[in-house]
Amino acid sequence: MGSGKILFTLLTLFSQFMAALSNLQQNENPSLDFHGGEKRMGSSLLSEGVQLHIEKDYVVLDNGILQVTLSNPGGHVTGIQYNGLENLLEADNGESNRGYWDVVWSGEGVTRKKGRLDRLEGTNLTVVVESEEKVEISFTRMWNSSLQAKVVPLNFDKRYVMLRGSSGFYTYAIYEHLKGWPPFDLDNTRIVFKLAKQKFRYMAIADNRQRYMPLPEDRSPERGKTLAYPEAVLLVNPIEPEFKGEVDDKYLYSCESKDIGVHGWISADPRVGFWQITPSNEFRTGGPLKQFLTSHVGPTTLTVMHSTHYAGANITMKIGPNEPWKKVYGPAFAYLNSLSDGGDPLSLWEDAKKQMVNEVHMWPYEFIASEDFPPAKQRGSVGGRLLVLDRYVSNATISAEGAYVGLAAPGEVGSWQLESKGYQFWTKTDEGGNFTINGIRPGDYNLFAWVPGFIGEYRFISSIRINSGSNIDIGDLVYEPPRIGSTLWEIGFPDRSAAEFYIPDANPEYINKLYFKHERYRQYGLWERYAELYPSEDLVFTVGKSDYSKDWFFAQVTRKKDNSTYEGTTWQIKFLLDEVNEGAAYKLRLALATANVAELEVRVNEPNANPVFSTGEIGKDNTIARHGIHGLYRLFNVDIPVAQLLIGNNTLFLTQTARISPFQGVVMDNGILQVTLSNPGGIVTGIQFNGMDNLLEVLDEESNRGFWDLVWSEAGSTGTTGTFDVFEGTTFRVIEENEEQVEISFTRTWDPSLEGKFVSLNLDKRFIMLRNSSGFYSYAIFEHLADWPPFNLPQTRIVFKLRKDRFHYMVVADNRQRFMPLPDDRLPERGEPLDFPEAVLLVDPVEPEFKGEVDDKYQYSCENKDLHVHGWICFDPPTGFWQITPSSEFRSGGPLKQNLTSHVGPYTLAMFLSAHYAGEDLVLKLNPGEPWKKVFGPVFMYLNSDMDKDNALSLWDDAKEQEVHCWPYNFPASEDFPCSDQRGRVSGRLQVHDRYISHERIAANNAYVGLAPPGDVGSWQRECKGYQFWTKTDGDGSFCIGDIRTGDYNIYAWVPGFVGDYRNDTVITVTAGCEINVGDLVYKPPRDGPTVWEIGIPDRSAAEFYIPDPNPKYINKLFINHPDRFRQYGLWERYADLYPDGDLVYKIGLSDYKKDWFFAQVNRKKDDGTFEGTTWQIKFELDDVDQSGAFKLRMALATANVAELQVRINDPNIDPPHFSTGEIGHDNTITRHGIHGLYRLYNVDVPGRTLVEGDNTVFLTQAISTSPLQGIMYDYIRLEGPPPPPDSHELKANGSLISHTTAILGIMIEELQDQNRYTSKRLHIMSNQAVQLHIQERHVVMDNGILQVTLSKPEGIVTGIQYNGISNLLEDLNDESNRGYWDLVWSKEGSTGTTGTSYVIKGESFRVVVENEEQVEISFTRMWDPSLEGKLAPLNIDKRFIMLRNSSGFYSYAIYEHFKEWPAFNLPQTRIVFKLRKDKFRYMVVADNRQRPMPLPEDRLPERGTPLATPEAVLLVNPVEVEFKGEVDDKYQYSCENKDLQVHGWICCDPSVGFWQITPSNEFRSGGPLKQNLSSHVGPINLAMFLSAHYSGEDMVLKLKPSEPWKKVFGPVFIYLNALSDDENEPQWLWEDAKEQMLVEVQSWPYSFPASEDFPSSEQRGCVNGRLQVQDRFISDYCIPGNDAYVGLAPPGDVGSWQIESKGYQFWTKADPEGYFSINNIRTGDYNLYAWIPGYIGDYRNDEVITITPGCDLDLGDVIYKPPRDGPTLWEIGIPNRSAAEFYIPDPDPNYINKLYVDHPDRFRQYGLWERYADLYPDEDLVYTVGTSDYAKDWFFAQVTRKKDDNSYQGTTWQIKFKLDSVQNSGSYKLRLALATANVAELQVRINSPETNPWSTGVIGHDNTIARHGIHGLYRLYNIEVPGSELLEEDNTIFLTQTMATGPLQGIMYDYIRLEASTCIFSTFSSAPASFSFLALKLSLNETVKDKHSFFARDITDNSSFLLVFWVVFPVVPAGGGVGGDDLVSSMNLLLP
Repeated sequence: MGSGKILFTLLTLFSQFMAALSNLQQNENPSLDFHGGEKRMGSSLLSEGVQLHIEKDYVVLDNGILQVTLSNPGGHVTGIQYNGLENLLEADNGESNRGYWDVVWSGEGVTRKKGRLDRLEGTNLTVVVESEEKVEISFTRMWNSSLQAKVVPLNFDKRYVMLRGSSGFYTYAIYEHLKGWPPFDLDNTRIVFKLAKQKFRYMAIADNRQRYMPLPEDRSPERGKTLAYPEAVLLVNPIEPEFKGEVDDKYLYSCESKDIGVHGWISADPRVGFWQITPSNEFRTGGPLKQFLTSHVGPTTLTVMHSTHYAGANITMKIGPNEPWKKVYGPAFAYLNSLSDGGDPLSLWEDAKKQMVNEVHMWPYEFIASEDFPPAKQRGSVGGRLLVLDRYVSNATISAEGAYVGLAAPGEVGSWQLESKGYQFWTKTDEGGNFTINGIRPGDYNLFAWVPGFIGEYRFISSIRINSGSNIDIGDLVYEPPRIGSTLWEIGFPDRSAAEFYIPDANPEYINKLYFKHERYRQYGLWERYAELYPSEDLVFTVGKSDYSKDWFFAQVTRKKDNSTYEGTTWQIKFLLDEVNEGAAYKLRLALATANVAELEVRVNEPNANPVFSTGEIGKDNTIARHGIHGLYRLFNVDIPVAQLLIGNNTLFLTQTARISPFQGVVMDNGILQVTLSNPGGIVTGIQFNGMDNLLEVLDEESNRGFWDLVWSEAGSTGTTGTFDVFEGTTFRVIEENEEQVEISFTRTWDPSLEGKFVSLNLDKRFIMLRNSSGFYSYAIFEHLADWPPFNLPQTRIVFKLRKDRFHYMVVADNRQRFMPLPDDRLPERGEPLDFPEAVLLVDPVEPEFKGEVDDKYQYSCENKDLHVHGWICFDPPTGFWQITPSSEFRSGGPLKQNLTSHVGPYTLAMFLSAHYAGEDLVLKLNPGEPWKKVFGPVFMYLNSDMDKDNALSLWDDAKEQEVHCWPYNFPASEDFPCSDQRGRVSGRLQVHDRYISHERIAANNAYVGLAPPGDVGSWQRECKGYQFWTKTDGDGSFCIGDIRTGDYNIYAWVPGFVGDYRNDTVITVTAGCEINVGDLVYKPPRDGPTVWEIGIPDRSAAEFYIPDPNPKYINKLFINHPDRFRQYGLWERYADLYPDGDLVYKIGLSDYKKDWFFAQVNRKKDDGTFEGTTWQIKFELDDVDQSGAFKLRMALATANVAELQVRINDPNIDPPHFSTGEIGHDNTITRHGIHGLYRLYNVDVPGRTLVEGDNTVFLTQAISTSPLQGIMYDYIRLEGPPPPPDSHELKANGSLISHTTAILGIMIEELQDQNRYTSKRLHIMSNQAVQLHIQERHVVMDNGILQVTLSKPEGIVTGIQYNGISNLLEDLNDESNRGYWDLVWSKEGSTGTTGTSYVIKGESFRVVVENEEQVEISFTRMWDPSLEGKLAPLNIDKRFIMLRNSSGFYSYAIYEHFKEWPAFNLPQTRIVFKLRKDKFRYMVVADNRQRPMPLPEDRLPERGTPLATPEAVLLVNPVEVEFKGEVDDKYQYSCENKDLQVHGWICCDPSVGFWQITPSNEFRSGGPLKQNLSSHVGPINLAMFLSAHYSGEDMVLKLKPSEPWKKVFGPVFIYLNALSDDENEPQWLWEDAKEQMLVEVQSWPYSFPASEDFPSSEQRGCVNGRLQVQDRFISDYCIPGNDAYVGLAPPGDVGSWQIESKGYQFWTKADPEGYFSINNIRTGDYNLYAWIPGYIGDYRNDEVITITPGCDLDLGDVIYKPPRDGPTLWEIGIPNRSAAEFYIPDPDPNYINKLYVDHPDRFRQYGLWERYADLYPDEDLVYTVGTSDYAKDWFFAQVTRKKDDNSYQGTTWQIKFKLDSVQNSGSYKLRLALATANVAELQVRINSPETNPWSTGVIGHDNTIARHGIHGLYRLYNIEVPGSELLEEDNTIFLTQTMATGPLQGIMYDYIRLEASTCIFSTFSSAPASFSFLALKLSLNETVKDKHSFFARDITDNSSFLLVFWVVFPVVPAGGGVGGDDLVSSMNLLLP
C-alpha cells in the first residue's frame, strides 16, 4: 500500500474514533469547530472583500479564503492557493496546462474525423466587475480573417467570478460565430483542471463510485500495457503494488448528464477537496442520458459541455458558412473544502454534495454580469402532466411516472439526442405524471419526452415559445407508444439501456476493483467474453424458457477467429406460435441501446434467405469500447411477412454483419505485425509490432494516424495551396486473400453531386501484406475522366504519425540522423516562431538539450535520387519504422527534385507530388477534356527490431538493405501496375562534344540520363502527370534504364561539369518486353567561344560557394560541421552581417568562389525594416578586346524566388539593363534551406564594344525587394570570348585541356629503425632455409629452419612448436586439442548476460593458400549450415596461419562471416590461447613493471589453494614452492588496457627462451583504447583477446540481429619466439628484444603478406588527420590544444558509443601537445570521429560521417570540443581522466597480497580492497569536506557496500560538505558526476537533506571492475540540475547514496565530481560584491590548485593565461572593495610556479 493510501486510511480511522468520542462528550462539548454549520474549515471563512491584483503576466483573485492566479491575457488558471497549499494544480506542468478551457474543431473542407485542439487563450483582459463583494474578469479572443484555418472561427469570452466569503470560484464562456465567417465543426468543449498528483489521490464521482486512484506514471509504457485502444491500460508494474493487475481507463468513470452534478478529488494531507459542480445541464448537449467524462487519473477533473463520446459524429456541432451562433457555456463552480486535523476526509464528499444542492437552488445565478446569461426573472417555466395511452396495456390513460420531459430546439422526434447548438431543459415527472420545468431561457422549443417501460419517443406537436417571465401550463399530454397489436413475447425492459441483460464477469486479468459488484458493465474487455461463452455457436434465446438476465448477452459483438480476423454473429430467438392469422400484420419492434459501425439484418425461419429487414450501417457510438451500457437510442419497426411465419416453432435470426474487428476496422496480420485500418475509410489506425500495441500516435484520433492526403484547387487557381483532403474510402473491398498475400482496397468514387466538395478523381487506395514480411505496402490509383471538371493538384502523399513517447531518433541519411525534439516543443509556450511558421526556435523544450535550436521540417528535405529510405528509431524496445520508396518512377520533377522526408511529430512522409522547391511550375494542372490516370507507389512501410538496445542504431543499416532490388514488384493485383515482363528497357551511351575542351568526344561520366514524357528541353523538371525513369552513366558514359512502363518518352540528360540540358528529339515508344539500344548520343553543351573566366562548378547547385556559419542563436546541431551546412536556419540574414555597407565584389584571378562568393544573392534589410535589392560585381581584366566580336555570358541559376536578375556591363546605371530575366521563380529554396531548386540557364550576348581593355565589371542586380526571402542562387557563371580564327582551335583546346588537367604524384619512403639494440646478446637462430610445408595424414607442419609449428588437420589446432632445442614449447601433457587454439563463446539470440556455450574452433577443411620459398599460408575452415543450428555459432570461420622465411615466429588471423539469412546470435568472446609447458615457462611479463615468477597451476587446486570471493581468486595456502605461500593468484590482476597490450608473454630460463604474443594493431579489438583485456596468467597461459565483456558487461557483447550480415577479420597477431646464447644469462634481455620486435611489427602494419582479400593492404586504406582543440569559456576565451587527447575512428554511433562497439573496426591515436593527430591505415568504410581529452569531462563526436576510400588522405582541419559546462567551478574532486586511480587506494589485507603490487603504481590490483572500506569506516560513512579534505587521502577509491554482522550488506551514503557565501535562489547550479565504473549499482543524489526525493541513475552497470581489480570500466557522465532554492548560504551537504546492496562487489568508482555555479550568478559577476568574486576565486581555483594534479592548474601554463582566466571568470575588484588587490595577488600566486 502506498504511503498516501496508508495516510488516508489512518486519517479515516482516526476521524471515526474522534466521531465516537464526540458522541460520548456531546453533553460537555455540544459544538465542534464547524464553519457555517459544516464540517469544513479553511483558515476560517474570512469576511474580507474580494481583491484583484493585476500584474504584467498574471491576474490574481483573492477573497481571503483562496487565491486564484490566471495568466494575463491568456486566462489560463496557473495556480490555486488554499488551506496552506501553495498550488492545488500540478506545478510540474506548463502554466498553460493546469487549468484551461479548450475546444476540438475542424474547418471547412477537412474530411478527417480528427479535429484540432485549441486551448483557448485570450488576447485581451477586461475587468468586468470589481467590488468588495464580487470580482468578474474577462479574457477574450476576437476572430478575424487573418486567423483563418489557424484557430476556430469564434469570438470567445472566458469569464471568472469570485464572491466574498465563497470557498471557490465560477467560470463560464460565451462563444460566438458571426454570419459570413467560415463554417466549422465543433467536436468537444470543456474545462480542465490538472491537480497536484502527489496530493490528490482519492477520486469521487458518486456515493458508490469513489476510490483511491493510480498515478499517471502507472500508465507509462514501462509500467502499463496498452490494451485494445490507447485509453485502456493494464497496470503491470504500478508504483503502488495494490494497483497491479487493474485496468485504468478514463471512460470507466463516465457519467450521464443527469447524474453529473458534482465530482472531484480529495487530498489526505492536508485534507482538502477539489470539486467541479455543474448546477445546471442547460448548456450541455444530448439530453439527460448523454454520457460525459468526469474525473480520471492525472489527477484530472473535467467539466465537459459538449462531446461526441457515446454518440459519435452524429452529435458533432456543424456551423454553416452563413450561420450566426452564440452560446453561453456554464457557469460551473470550482468548489474547495477542507477539514481540521481530526475530520474524516470522506466527509468532504458529503459536504460537496450539499454545496451542489445549494448551487442548484441558486440557479440561475443572479451575480453573472454578462447580458447573455439571463437571470431568473428573464426566464420562463412550463408545466403540465404527461399520460400514456397503450390500449393493449390499459384502456385508460396511465400516469407517466418517472418520465423524462424536456424542452430542446425544435426538431424531429428524438432529435434532442443529437442537438448541440442550443439549450435543453429537462425534468422528471412525479407519480402522477406532473412536471414543471423552470428557468428556461427565452426562445422557441419543442417539448420532448420518453417514458421508462414504453418504447419510442414523445414530441409535443406545437412549438413552445418562452418569453421573459413566461409561465406556461400546457395541461395534459398523452403519449401513445408504437403499437399495432398485443405482445406475443418481449425480451428486456424498455429503458434505453442494456443493463438488465447478462453482464459477464470480467476477465480476471483485466479488472477494475471498483466495479466488482455494481455497474459491472464498466469492466474492461467484456466484449471478449462472448466468444468464451459461445465458442462455436452463437446465442440462442428460447422464448418462455430463457431468462434475458442470464441468457441474453448484453452486446451482440463480432467473434474473433484464430487468424485474428473477425466474423459477424447471428443470434436466434426461438418462439412458438399456436396460430398464424393470415390477414394480420405482425410487427417486430427492435429498440437498440447503442450501435457502432454495425448492420443488423433480420431473417425469419430461414438463416440464408434475403433478410426481411436491414438497418444498413448504423452508429459510431463506440459505447462497447467505452464501457457504457447505452449510447444513442434507435427504434426500428420491422414488418414480418405473415407468409414466413409458421404455426408451431419459429426462429428469428438477428445477424450483425459487420465482421472486421470488435470496434469495426480491418486488420491485416501475418504474425510479425498487425495493421488495423478503418472501414471503409482506409485510414491506418494501428500498427502492432515488437510488443508495442501501436506504433502510431495513440493520443491522436484514429483518423489522424496513418493516411493518404492531397491538396487540390479548382482549375484556374494560382499558387500552390488549396483544399486539404485526407481522403477516406467509401467502399471497402478485399482484392486478394490467401496465405501468401492479402491486398485490400478502399475506394472513393466521384460523381457530379460532389462537384466543388471533393476533387474530381476516382481514388483507389490499396494496402498489401505478404507472408513473412516485416512491413506492408501501399499504393493508390488516381483517375480523372475526360468529361469531369478540370482541377489543380499541388500535393499528394502518405503520412504516418508515430508515437511521440517512443520514436525520438530520426534517420534520413547516414550523416543526417539525430535525436529530435518533441512536437510539444513547437507549441507557443515552448517555441518561438521565426520568419515563417515551419521554423521554430526552441526556447523552453521539454528536454533542455534542444534549447536554442531551430526546428524546421524543411531542414530534413532530400533529393528524390537519395530518398529511398528514411524513418524513426524507438530505443525501448529497439524498433525501427521506415518509409521505403524503391523507385522514383511515380514521383514528379526528376532525380534532383527535393521532397520532405521525416520531421518532428514524429512524422514520416512518402511524398509523391509536391511544389516544394519548385513552386507553381510543378503543380499538376488538368485541362478541360483531359483524362488522366496515375499509380502512386507502391511504397513499403518496413519495421525492424533488435533485442539489444545498444544496437538500435543498426536498424538503419538493416533498413537500407531492403526492397530496391525487388522493383518492380510482382504482387500488386492492379492491372494498372505492370510487372517486369510488361515493361521495357532502353540503353545507350552518352558522350559530350565541346570543341573548346577536346576535339574528341568525351565520355559523359556520371551523367543523369532519364526517360520522361515528351516535352521541351529540361521539361522533366516540371513534369508531374506521367512517369519518369532515371539512371547515372558509368565511366564511359554507358547507361541502361530498365523496367520502363510502356508509353512514349523523350530521352533527357544533363552532365555534371557542363551547362545546359540534353534532349533527344526522337520520341521513343516503349512496349512490353522491348529492349531498345539507342547507340551513341552526343550532347553539345552551349558554347560560343573559349572560356575567359568562370565562377563555380556547373552542377546545378550552389553548394560549392561560401556558406556562412549560422547565427549562433539559430542553429541545428546536426548541421554543424556538416556537408549540408546550408541547411541551417537564417543564413540569408548573414549576408548583411558580412557585407554591412557595400555589396559583394568578386575579382577574377584573386577571389576564391569557395570563400568570396556568397551562396545566395538576397536582399538587404534596412533600418526602417524594409528591404533593398543588391548588386554584385565581377571584376576582370582583358588584355585585348575585339570590339566587333561577340562575347557570351552564361548564367546558370540553381534557384530563384520572386526575383529579377539584371545584368549590366561596365555601367551600373544603364537603363534598361543589358539583360533582364524578368520576374522568375517561386522555388522558395532560400527559406527552405535548400541549395538548389529549378535549374535555369540564361545566355547573355555581350557585344565586344561594351568591354574595354584593362578593367571591366559585370554588375548583377537582384531587383525585387519586398521581403528577405527573395533572391537567387547561382550554379555557375562563365564568360566566353569570341570564337577564335579557324586554325587556332587546336591550340585553344589543348591549352584549355592543360588548364583543366592536374597530375599529383607523391612518393612516401619509410626507413625501418634498428630492429635490435640487443643483437649481440641474442642467440642468432638464423636460417636461409626456404619455408617448407609438410602435409601428413592428420597433421600439417610449417618449418623455416628456425622453428617448426605443427597443426592438426583439418582442425587447425596448434599441437606443437619446436624451437631452440625444445621439442615442444606447448604443454604436451595436455591433449593435442588443448594446447594452442582459437575459441569462442556464443549464445542464442535473446540471451542475456555475458556467458554462453564455449568451444574450441575446429576446422573441417584444410587448404594451402600460399606455398613458396618465402612464405606459407594455410587455411582451416569450418562452414555453417542449418543442420548445425543450435549446436554451433552460425558463422563461417576461416583460421589462417602464416610462416615467413627467416622469421622467428608465425602469424595467425581468422575471418568470421555470418550470412543475412542465418540465425541471429550473441558473441561475448573470442580469442587465441596458448598453453605452455609448466616445467619450462615460469616467468611472466606483461609490462616493464609487471613481471614476476609465477605459481604453478597445481597451486590453485583445492588441496593447495582456497577460493576467495570469486572463483578466479585463490589464496595459495600450500603451494609447491613455499615462496608463494600467502599470496593471492587471480588472472584479472594481470589485465591490461588495449592501448598498452601490444606484447606480453613468458620466459623459460633453461634454455633461455621467450614466448611472446605480439598484437601490432588494435583495429580489430573491441571497446577502444581503454578497454581492459586478459593477457597472460598462471598455466602458463598466453592469450590474444579480440572480443570480451570483461570490465564492460553485456553492453560489450556482440549481438547479431536477424537478417544482419557480418564479416570481420581478427588479427593477424604474431607469435614471436626468441632465445639467448648459452653463455648469456640475462633473461630480461628477451623482454627487451620482444618489445623491439613489437615496434617492428607495428611499423610493418598493415602487413603486406596476408593472402586474404578481406585484409586490405596499406594502399587500400586511408588516412585522416586534423587538430583537436578544446573550447571552455570558463577556462579560456581561446581554444586550448587537445594535448594527449585520444582521437579515434569507429563505426557511426552515439557520443561515446565506441566504448561498447564490437562489430566493426576502430583506429585510435593520441594528439600531440598542439592537438594535432594523424590516423593512418584506416580500412575503407564509414566512421565517426570520436575523442576524449584527459583533464576534461565528456566525450567528443564529430557528427559528420567520414567515408574512407582507398588512398584517401582527409584533413579535417580544426575540430573543436566543447566539454559540458554551465558555469564556473565552485569545487571539484578528482581528476577527469576516466580512472579512480588518483583517489585513496588502501593497503591490502596482509592475508591477501600479491607481492608484485606492493608499493606499485597499480596497487589497486590487490585482492579484496573493497573489504577495507568497512575497516576504515566501521560505523559512519565517508564525509568529505571541500577545502579541508584531500581526495588522494580522504576519498575512498570505490563506493561499495558495507557488510553487516548478519553477513548481509547495506548501501552506503557519502557526504560532501561545502560552504557557499552566497546563493542565487532563482539560479540553477550543475553537479557533474563522472563515474569510472559501475556494477549493479544505483547512485542517488540528495541536496541538504538525506530524506528528500533523490535524483537517481537507476540501476547501472555490469562492469564487475571492483571484483576484477580494475580501476575503471565503462565511463558514464551524469549532469544534475541543482536548483538554487535547494542550496543554503554557508554550510551545504550533498549526500551520495549507493543503494544496491545484495553483495560485496556492487558499487561505483568515481572519476571526477564538480559543482558549477549558477549561470545567472556568472552572468552577473560584474555587478556582484567583490567579496563574492573572491569567494568564487577561492572555491574554484585556490582549493583545487593546491594539488599539482588539478586539471585546472595543468591548463594554466603561464601567468598570462592565468590572468586571462581570472579576468574572464572573476572581475577586477574595484578600489575600496571588500577585498584588496594584495589579497588578489596572493591568491594568484598560489597558481604561479
